[in-house]
Amino acid sequence: NQIVTIHDVIPVLFRHLHKKQYHYYKLFLGFGLRKAKYVLTPSYHSKELIQKIYKINCEQIKVIHNGADNSSKDIKIPQLKKENYIIYVGRICEMKNIRGILKAFEIIAEKFSHNLLFIGDDENKLRQEIAKANLSPKTSARILFKDNVSEEEKTKLLSKASLFLFPSLYEGFGLPPIEAMACGCPVIVSNNSSLPEICG
Repeated sequence: NQIVTIHDVIPVLFRHLHKKQYHYYKLFLGFGLRKAKYVLTPSYHSKELIQKIYKINCEQIKVIHNGADNSSKDIKIPQLKKENYIIYVGRICEMKNIRGILKAFEIIAEKFSHNLLFIGDDENKLRQEIAKANLSPKTSARILFKDNVSEEEKTKLLSKASLFLFPSLYEGFGLPPIEAMACGCPVIVSNNSSLPEICG
């Protein structure tokens, strides 16, 4: 009588990025999932992959979409004026297509006065990605970084942003775009994995 939640199967799909987790997901997790009474997952996309990879009965897997709570009492979201920045929220890693964001920003930088704001977990990794993207010094100077922001500050930043970018290479769900939409921020996401389902 166990219920198991599995958010995604990314370590199986991207072995080169998850060498330590791959064997656990590939060999051991399937045994536990098949023994569970129900398996919960946050998207139909993930359900389909779990069913295919682990050969689990369709009826055993239940989808419950994630939600975002941006109900900070002190923030009146519709009244916040948009400011001149584009925002990304999430981990700074290859899977999130950070270099794609940087190169896209370089293309539009001359046409707009907006800055590019990253809210993430590792400024050093971001600086490495900026170096690899070969951005002009002028463009690089307009890229900002914040870490360890509170939920309240994140809500304010999302609410005031002109645009939220999330061109991830793969998502089992993708919570940051939901948070951005809940803050009234226009969102651009990749047309892959679960993102069309979640943001459509």
